[in-house]
Amino acid sequence: MSDDPTPRFRNPFRHYPPVTDRTVTTKVDEAVPAPLRVTAAYSWRLLVIAGVIALFIWLVMLLKALIIPMMVGILIAALLWPGFQLMLRARFPRWLAIATTVIGAIGIVTGLIWLVVWQVRAQLDDVQTRTALAFEQFKAFLLDSPLHLTAGDIDAYIAQAQEFLTEQQDWLLSAAGAVTGTAAEVVTGALLSLFILVCLLADGAGIWRWTLKLFPRKARPPPTPPRATAGTR
Repeated sequence: MSDDPTPRFRNPFRHYPPVTDRTVTTKVDEAVPAPLRVTAAYSWRLLVIAGVIALFIWLVMLLKALIIPMMVGILIAALLWPGFQLMLRARFPRWLAIATTVIGAIGIVTGLIWLVVWQVRAQLDDVQTRTALAFEQFKAFLLDSPLHLTAGDIDAYIAQAQEFLTEQQDWLLSAAGAVTGTAAEVVTGALLSLFILVCLLADGAGIWRWTLKLFPRKARPPPTPPRATAGTR
């Protein structure tokens, strides 16, 4: 008899073999060639991936008024981040660094737009002159072409085109209204991108940590180890 007074637990299932994972197959499965089974397994997985991609594209198209400004804001924040960090290292207050970055971004975009408009206005007279010259050359080509057109025929066709445009005035007005609506959407998207830019500059790290919490823990990147100070070894 053992001197240990603690009773030992005896497993009543110790005489049974251990349970292992088993794949249940049927005669039909065994009759299908192995390459065909592998191909079928790949096929349905690829179909699932294609469906997820299609769903993502559909959601982007459905929420383009929100997703596109958000992506633009993230891109602008990534471009301005080095300068913003440089101002923070220079002991700038955070609100002053944000204001300087946002005002600088607005100034750069405004300057680029003004440069484009200035170039267009500077070349407008030259473009009009070249357009009139190209029209006269095209008219001379039609007069000398095998079509045997006369100047009166060309003027008649031009008058018909002007009459057609006059008849389609309602359609042109509706198209102008669509362009105006598009311009309003662009302005709204620009304001939303500006708001997202300010939020990212204000607390981009906090927003990133909150975004990572939406994913499983195993899918998150490992935490960054703390930097060693000069006094530690």
